[in-house]
Amino acid sequence: MVIDAAGKLTRFGNLAESPQFGIQFYEPEPRGDVMDFWVFPDGYGGAVSIEGGRSNACFLIKKAALPNYLEKAEKVTGPVAYRSAESDFISIGDAAGMIDPFCGEGMHHALHTGQIAAASVIRGIENRWSYLRMRHHYESERNRHWGWKKAMARAARYALNHPKLVNAVLRYNAAWLIDSFWGNEFRRQTRK
Repeated sequence: MVIDAAGKLTRFGNLAESPQFGIQFYEPEPRGDVMDFWVFPDGYGGAVSIEGGRSNACFLIKKAALPNYLEKAEKVTGPVAYRSAESDFISIGDAAGMIDPFCGEGMHHALHTGQIAAASVIRGIENRWSYLRMRHHYESERNRHWGWKKAMARAARYALNHPKLVNAVLRYNAAWLIDSFWGNEFRRQTRK
């Protein structure tokens, strides 16, 4: 069995790149229990508290504007690939197409797609399925769990390039937008 867990720069599948690059840097002060988020003409990003009393800031910047931000960046994480073209392998995590950073679910996506892949392979072995049938079963299950989130993220990426649209949605129903992206996690955090 081959499961592609090689990340966003996998050599096993053809990933469609975005015109954005990821950059990341640390700040010496924590931000408490708040995630700060910014949208600006060259991109978007956020910052959260991490261990050691610091903050981690990650941004997606338009490729053409990247030189304007390199002095601040400690790490350029490379081009972003949101979706995968057809692959011959079961691909998990970023190899299956990156979940947008503003969704805050990159690790959850990686672990959950790994669980779905394992369940599909086990079921396939038990039922003597071909690898192709296992892959199709996995892709169906992955899309059932993650398709809506990825579709919402595509719509949000489009909207981020149209600030008037974002403002209209936020004025009309900000709670729906928050719930669509972070619903379960947001509810868990607000109950604490």
